[in-house]
Amino acid sequence: MPLNLFERLKPEIKALLEIEEKSFPSSVAIIKNDLTRNFYIFDMTYNTACELERLARKIPGFSCGAYDLFLSPSTKKGDN
Repeated sequence: MPLNLFERLKPEIKALLEIEEKSFPSSVAIIKNDLTRNFYIFDMTYNTACELERLARKIPGFSCGAYDLFLSPSTKKGDN
């Protein structure tokens, strides 16, 4: 079974999401739910894509393309 989007989310984005969760637990819960139930980038909601891009902009030099936020689909769990 393929990894869901939350499992494929790059570690630096996950870390920022954890920080955001302290201030905005409901919003982060919605994002995590969306990422957990979807396996393909084009299936996540536009809101989730925008929020992830907003977080990515906090990382100096990080590319904000949707595909840049996630590890390769072929990456196995724990192979970060």
